[in-house]
Amino acid sequence: MLKAGGETEKVGNQYEFNIVTLYYAKLLCDEVLYVQSESYDSAIAQGLDIRVLTKDNKMHAIQAKSRNGLDDKWTISKLKQYSVIKNACHHILNGSTFILVSPLSYSLLSDWCRQAKAFNDIEYFEKNIITKTAHQEFQELLAEIKSYWNDSNRNILDFFKFFHIETIPDNKQYIINALSGEAHIIQAEQAYELLDHYPTKHNKIAISVYVSEIRNFLEKNNITFYIIDKPAASNALSDLQNKFINNLKRGLINNNWIERQEYKELRRILNAGNVAIISGNAGTGKSGIIYKLCTDLKSNNSIFLPLSFEVNRPNNNLHEYGKSLGFSTSPIEVLKELANNNPCYLIIDQVDAINWEQKDWNSTFEACCSIVKQCSNIKNMKLVLACRTIDANNILSFWESSAPDLSKCKIELSNLPVHTISSAITAKQFGLLSNDAKKLLTNPRNLKLYTEIIKDKDYVPTNDIIHDFIETKQQELVNKGFNSSEIKELHSFLVNKMRDNESTTLSTHILEEKFSDGIINAYRSAGVIEITHNNLIKFSHQSILDYYLVKDILDEYDKCHDASKILKIYNACPIGYLHLIQHFIEALYGEDDYLAQLDNVLSCKTLRPQIKNIAMRALKTLPSSEATNKLFIKILRNPEYGLKYLP
Repeated sequence: MLKAGGETEKVGNQYEFNIVTLYYAKLLCDEVLYVQSESYDSAIAQGLDIRVLTKDNKMHAIQAKSRNGLDDKWTISKLKQYSVIKNACHHILNGSTFILVSPLSYSLLSDWCRQAKAFNDIEYFEKNIITKTAHQEFQELLAEIKSYWNDSNRNILDFFKFFHIETIPDNKQYIINALSGEAHIIQAEQAYELLDHYPTKHNKIAISVYVSEIRNFLEKNNITFYIIDKPAASNALSDLQNKFINNLKRGLINNNWIERQEYKELRRILNAGNVAIISGNAGTGKSGIIYKLCTDLKSNNSIFLPLSFEVNRPNNNLHEYGKSLGFSTSPIEVLKELANNNPCYLIIDQVDAINWEQKDWNSTFEACCSIVKQCSNIKNMKLVLACRTIDANNILSFWESSAPDLSKCKIELSNLPVHTISSAITAKQFGLLSNDAKKLLTNPRNLKLYTEIIKDKDYVPTNDIIHDFIETKQQELVNKGFNSSEIKELHSFLVNKMRDNESTTLSTHILEEKFSDGIINAYRSAGVIEITHNNLIKFSHQSILDYYLVKDILDEYDKCHDASKILKIYNACPIGYLHLIQHFIEALYGEDDYLAQLDNVLSCKTLRPQIKNIAMRALKTLPSSEATNKLFIKILRNPEYGLKYLP
């Protein structure tokens, strides 16, 4: 071994040096305060390749492990073999977050670690999160952790809260992309060659390296950084704002904003802190709240970037992501530059859309984490996220540590007051509505669609609003001379393709290969579909796609009349399908055997806990009765339900 600075030099493999270079990129974009490659101190160095101190003064201990003959993914036995769990326990108990960086993933363990942040009790966590099929694997892992968890005062759940697996591919192009996309270096390839093996070339083993050293070193070697053209960036930002606002305006009821108390609460939260999470069930007006925030910020000349993850799905190269939005580099850096230390806002609607597409999900998730991390590091940047209620807790996994307190930053949207309906339709139309119909129309989405259906009529039924909306729009096109069969075929094609692709959008060229521009544009003009600025087709309301996907589930249910049997089909479905399962369970309400169906779902041993929790929430919303009380007692007394702790 070579000597360096009077000590034996620790020379890692190329993958480890790549990860060191990656953290230099994070250093350059102010994600971390310093980077230290390995340590001579045996107490510190146990299994350690890199130590970094984050902006919030949290220590991260990093073990980088390349494939080296390993299988395609990590297993408990492989973690044991490479002492990963032993090393993690050591560093977590000494106050660090432990990160295993590897080309290999362990999705099950990563899911447990993300979900653990919402729990404080290991038994409660196990009951609610660990499925029957994963129980043995979890117990094996837990036993290994306990064998090294030598601090009885620390909650063993902390292992999951402070253990992360970061999947980084074993190729230099990924590192070059990070130098370009995160560190904003123009000559990224040359920078990579300069920084490769930097600790050994410059006697920096076990020495903390700060941003000034790396930046000065690169600049002395003629490496330059992207300079943001403020006028061009401002124009691109204004264009994005206008398109976003105009798109949301089409979803307003009669093109008008309806005042809501929740909006005042949102402004209060943003005045008090830097994070706001808007959640609500389908159609409760999340995008409407976002619209109002954007228009107010626009009128005040505030700096804000509004995005929809359904349309602008992020990738892990934020430089390239920024270019796809019309900027020269990362959108976060653009906001920071334009704001010049003044308050600025990153507003993301439909955050839960990332759960719909399983392709490149890990990459998308890491991009979300990177966006949140960069926002957290910028003074006066405020982050607003909107998602469905079922995904609100999942959003917390974007924060590696110091996740926001939902009780202080979340706004849960409910339906509108009944009196607001009368301002959207005529007095005569309002007077003909039954009380049940009025209750249904307090949902903003339902009211919006109903105003599209009723128009100059005095009365239309409200029992199937989405179906009636589609029928009305299709009939309008037939009256204009379009072929009815072709319109219905277009609609079915869209639903089926989106379902098969597990996506809420579809590339326009796929539709154009089968249908004429005339009928596509007509369906768009009718307000059923929209074409985004990046040539994706989506339904004007997410609930339209939901309705037809749930209809498929209900059609299958009608054949067997067994909810638990149907839900077994969706047991391994993408996370994004969980709200469809919620719609399905809600749609069964009113059936004579609804309680019996809920009982079957809750007692089914093979259904995962997330699905059971949806059924449990449905049960809790039912009016108190002798039958519902009996079922509650049955659940509490019978361990086979797996719901000892009620959600």
